[in-house]
Amino acid sequence: MVLKIYFNSSNEEFNKPLNKEVNGFIMKLLGKDNEYHGNQSYYCVSSIQGGVCNDNGMTSFPNGAMVAVSANEPQIIGKIVESLINKPSELNIGSLTYKMMEMTEYSPFSDYDVIRSISPISLKHNGKFYTCEDEEFIEVLQKHCINKLINNGVEEKIANTITLEPFHFEDARKVCVKIGEAKNISSNVMLIVKGKKNARKQLYNMGMGRCTGFGFGFIEIKNRNMF
Repeated sequence: MVLKIYFNSSNEEFNKPLNKEVNGFIMKLLGKDNEYHGNQSYYCVSSIQGGVCNDNGMTSFPNGAMVAVSANEPQIIGKIVESLINKPSELNIGSLTYKMMEMTEYSPFSDYDVIRSISPISLKHNGKFYTCEDEEFIEVLQKHCINKLINNGVEEKIANTITLEPFHFEDARKVCVKIGEAKNISSNVMLIVKGKKNARKQLYNMGMGRCTGFGFGFIEIKNRNMF
């Protein structure tokens, strides 16, 4: 289940990633002391989309902006929708004001998907950040995805059908997203994802990698006819 939240255009220039502001906006929609705040996120919030970066490194949104939230459990999406309906005049991220919402679903292919990270994938294991520049990136990410599915109640046999392969990794790039004092070293990549169709869908809804509730690991399924 994917909820896309659209914002009106703004010429305000931002000089930093808005992950923290987006996260605060989603937590506001979920309500004070909600059960998701501060807990491991089995849902995914995208970084804010639609920005245009100028030569000075400042980002504005002259054509509007979009934030997407995905989850396997409908309760979290329902709480957000309820707030969007009841408090539309109070909802904004800086000068970006709420415009409308759209509900969609991931639709995996029957056999495999070609996916692209809309928000970079953050992956950390045993204290080390892994990126697309590391030989072990695919292996570590695959194990992380399988464990995430198992921890979310997917049968181990089904979770273990998930396999990842690099796709056009010559275009993959390492990204450092600084939020406050924290440096999140992450990767924008394309991957081939194989495995049981429903397991793939559940994985996409939870996001890939870590910090998925904080603007990382949101993906899109590409149209395979493009390749």
